Amino acid sequence: TTTVEIPVPGIAVIQKKAQGFGSLYVERDNELVWLYNFRPNELQESMILQPGDYRVVFRAKYADRAAYSIEKRFRVTSGKTTNVKIYQ
Repeated sequence: TTTVEIPVPGIAVIQKKAQGFGSLYVERDNELVWLYNFRPNELQESMILQPGDYRVVFRAKYADRAAYSIEKRFRVTSGKTTNVKIYQ
C-alpha cells in the first residue's frame, strides 16, 4: 500500500476590470502549463487550485493590440483565498 498525500487546495479569485480573453497557467520547472481559458463575458471567476505558482495572461475584449495584454503572477497557498486583480 502506498499513501499519497495531497495538499489542501486554495482558492484563486480572478477579478477582471473588463470583459476579455485570457488563460490561466501553472509554472512548473520554468515552463508554463496551460490550465484554463477564462469565460470572456465574466468579470470575476473563482477557482480551486493546488498550492503553487500561477500566471494569468489577459487582454480586454476591445483591445486591438497584443501590447495591451496583461500578465500577472500569483501564488496559491493551502487553505487560503488569493485575490488576483487584473487591471491595466
